[in-house]
Amino acid sequence: MTTRRYQMTERAETTVRTQQRIVRAAVRLHARNGVRATRWDDIAATARTGRATVYRHFPDLAALVPACARAVFAAIDLPDAATLEREFADPARPELRLARLIRQTCECYERGAGWLRAAERESDLVPELAGAMRRIRSGVAVLLEVVLRSTPVTEEHRRVIGALLDFSFWRQLRQAGIAPGAAADTILELALSQLAPRRYPRRSDG
Repeated sequence: MTTRRYQMTERAETTVRTQQRIVRAAVRLHARNGVRATRWDDIAATARTGRATVYRHFPDLAALVPACARAVFAAIDLPDAATLEREFADPARPELRLARLIRQTCECYERGAGWLRAAERESDLVPELAGAMRRIRSGVAVLLEVVLRSTPVTEEHRRVIGALLDFSFWRQLRQAGIAPGAAADTILELALSQLAPRRYPRRSDG
């Protein structure tokens, strides 16, 4: 490798490390203070770099939030559809497949809870945050579709299970003081009731 190419490679690696420090700092501060309340000066101080450096890499929230979302999604490590296809190739025992998905998803929420709470809270105010929450909800919906494939469950019950598995429902359980394991158990119990719902007579309209 020539000296010039080595210098270019080293410079690129330094840039990546700097960006990673900035993003890690931003994720922590967003979780603690909120996204819009976090100042670039605070990010710079936490990342041990200059304010101008932060602005050079991430001039605004439109640039910073997607980078934070990618870092959080990588950290929470939500399973992908292909993995679930392999894990759930056997169509038997849908309740076991659903239990596994719910526990894995709740563990993912726990790992990214701080930033995800901030993102959900301010998603109406910052379009990039709304996009991040849509992405995670879409991902969970795809996984749920894989798990429920070939399962005799109505569309209405699928929607109920999807709502139970949404981050906002999990967040409310945790904010109510429910421990992580108990929150997953609660969601699972409610979701399983949709696989074999009791037959109550519907009330007529009016």
